[in-house]
Amino acid sequence: MEDETLGVAGLVLAGGGSRRMGENKGLLKVGGERLLDRVWRSLEVGVDVMALNGERSVWEGEVDCMIVEDVLEGGEGPLVGILSGLLWAESEGKEWLVTVPLDTPFLPSDIVLRLVRGAQEGGAGVSCARSGRYHHPVVGCWHVGGWLGRVRGALERGVRKIDRVFEEGERVSVDVEMVFFGEGFCYDPLMNVNDREDLLKAEEIGMRLRGRERG
Repeated sequence: MEDETLGVAGLVLAGGGSRRMGENKGLLKVGGERLLDRVWRSLEVGVDVMALNGERSVWEGEVDCMIVEDVLEGGEGPLVGILSGLLWAESEGKEWLVTVPLDTPFLPSDIVLRLVRGAQEGGAGVSCARSGRYHHPVVGCWHVGGWLGRVRGALERGVRKIDRVFEEGERVSVDVEMVFFGEGFCYDPLMNVNDREDLLKAEEIGMRLRGRERG
C-alpha cells in the first residue's frame, strides 16, 4: 500500500472555552506533561503538517506552531473548527484532514494511520473513532475535496452537531479498544478531560503509564 500519510494535515481542536475546568486545560499536566503536548505527540505520527485550532490571543506565547483560527465567529463548536481545518488543509495542498480534540491525552500512537486507512477504504472518504457503541466524531479523518463543501453547506443551514452532517452509513467507524492494566484497572484511550474529576482520573492513568514505561 502507498504511504497512507502522504497528503495528510493534522489539526488539534482547541477552540472550546474550558468552562467546566475554569482555566485553559491544554496547559494542565497529566503524568508530568501538558495535555496539549500529549495530544500533539499522538497526532504528529503520520501527518505532513500540523496546526492548532483556537484563538490566537489565547495561545500565542504558549505554543510554537501554526494557529488556525475559526473562520466563523461566535464559538459555534467543533464543526466550525473542522471547517476551518479543511480550508487550511486545502490551502496547504493536502488531501486529508485528521482532527483530534485538545482533551484526549491517551490517544493511540497509530490513531492517524488507522483513521486515514478507514477513510480511504470507505466510500464517502470520512472516518471517526469509536469506543464501544459511542462515536467520537471529533477524532476523525476527512477527505478535503469531498467534505469541505458539505461541512460549509451544513453550517450555512444552521447545522452545529457533527453527527447531523453524515448520512446513514457514510462514515467508517475505527474501533479503539479499552486498555487493561493488572489488578483489574483499565481505561478508554478516547476519554475526554472535561473537569477536575476527569483530570484526577487522567493523572492516575498517566502515572501508571509512566510507571510501566520505567519498569
